Amino acid sequence: MQYGIGTYIRALTESLSETSGVTVFLINYHSRYSREFSIRQESSSYQIEMPSPVSYKWDDDSEKKYATIIVTALSAIILQFDRVIFHVNFMDGLSILTALKLRYKHPAAWQSLFSGNKKRRDQLNDMPPGTAHAAKLFAQEKRLYELSDLIISVTGYMKDFLEERYSLDPKKITVIPNGLNYRRFQVCTDGEKRDLKARLGFASFEKIVLFTGRIDQCKGIDFLIDAFEEACSRENNLRLVIVGEGRIESMIQKPGFMIYGNSLRLLCRL
Repeated sequence: MQYGIGTYIRALTESLSETSGVTVFLINYHSRYSREFSIRQESSSYQIEMPSPVSYKWDDDSEKKYATIIVTALSAIILQFDRVIFHVNFMDGLSILTALKLRYKHPAAWQSLFSGNKKRRDQLNDMPPGTAHAAKLFAQEKRLYELSDLIISVTGYMKDFLEERYSLDPKKITVIPNGLNYRRFQVCTDGEKRDLKARLGFASFEKIVLFTGRIDQCKGIDFLIDAFEEACSRENNLRLVIVGEGRIESMIQKPGFMIYGNSLRLLCRL
């Protein structure tokens, strides 16, 4: 559920579950929530927990064996379906995807490692020996892309990046922006907005810029704050609200900012 994947999976599952003739299986391998294999049904979806073996070793050979066991177990469950789509969310699913390919004959790591810095990513081959692990991860990610029948990118920018940097066939990459179930929300009236602003301590004339998500350098928080400071030099009725968990402590290094509160931590421009 880290890195926003929980929100994505929940929205995707809700949407697919409402589609006639579709059954959704949520497979949590290396599960930390269950010590035994289990299947739980929720409406038209199933959640499968597959824990790691007690004596599991985190190496390539162990991961391949573990993947084979998972695919064998899944085969007994999904054989009743004619058309099956496997949707993999992390590059550590390479072993799983490889095992699936072997059985069925069919079927964005750089951002985390380098905080979204493309220049550092491009200089990978010139890096010192201590970065061999990063090179291995990139190779695994490229192989994962190659084995996939379809790659879903949430932005056109990332699609272009995959085509250019990983030499992938553009025909196997499609762009589907993150969706939102509007039925879970409602549009506020002007009066409701004024009341809400008042309750939260904002003036009615103030314009609020909201960021919600993981507070991390790779999310561009520094750029957001710099841009907001520039905007404040032109207008004095702006407020920036940052909501989320993560490395918020790093923000106090910027001049003119402070964090206050315990259970509710807020970032304020002095």
